[in-house]
Amino acid sequence: MHAYASLYDIELLEIITDAGVSAKTLERLGLEKALKMLEAREAEALVIVKLDRLNRSVRDLDCLLEKYFSERFSLMSVGEQVDIRTAAGRLVLNVLMSVAQ
Repeated sequence: MHAYASLYDIELLEIITDAGVSAKTLERLGLEKALKMLEAREAEALVIVKLDRLNRSVRDLDCLLEKYFSERFSLMSVGEQVDIRTAAGRLVLNVLMSVAQ
């Protein structure tokens, strides 16, 4: 995570984990904390290790994209290089999430 942040000149504010909790749900303390940081404008982006660690539901992913990442904040994945600001990037993201689900 630190090497990725250094490579892309990203300031990591905090590393938040949901250790031992399934990504099947959005109701996770770590994820909720990260999203609250975005809403409070304490952060501009969410950097994740892998997409399937963020979420494993296409429906929930769509909810996250609509509410947070379609226009307001950036979403970056260390494992997959997907730019969700483009239509092609969103398509690739949806295909990867369908496989993860």
